[in-house]
Amino acid sequence: MARKTGLSLNYHEPAQTFLEGVLARGDSSLGPVIEGAWRKGARFDGWSECFNLDRWMDSFEECGIDPLQYTIRERGVGEHFPWEIIDTGVSRQFLLAERERALSGTLTPDCRDAECSLCGWHESGCPAMEP
Repeated sequence: MARKTGLSLNYHEPAQTFLEGVLARGDSSLGPVIEGAWRKGARFDGWSECFNLDRWMDSFEECGIDPLQYTIRERGVGEHFPWEIIDTGVSRQFLLAERERALSGTLTPDCRDAECSLCGWHESGCPAMEP
């Protein structure tokens, strides 16, 4: 039915989504886990037919890492985030304010259609600020 309306639906199996969440929120301590899973045969794990969560869970256990610490716990606002070493041009303060707005259900207007939201990107060439 979705094809008739021009919509398509893509999804991953829940176990794959779990691992994606761990890796997306992970830090450098996951390097040995990734290598361990690779040594156990993890290849092309984005494909359901190749994915084996047991390899990954064994590797987490061998490395003494609980993957749930990356997925289900709420991160504190004072906590260092692993991706903060990457300068995206958007300030941490803006992201924390956006988090509060999201939790309250408040939308931030798109800068291309409204005033600049002062995300910090304007200093490095925000496309919304271009003529």
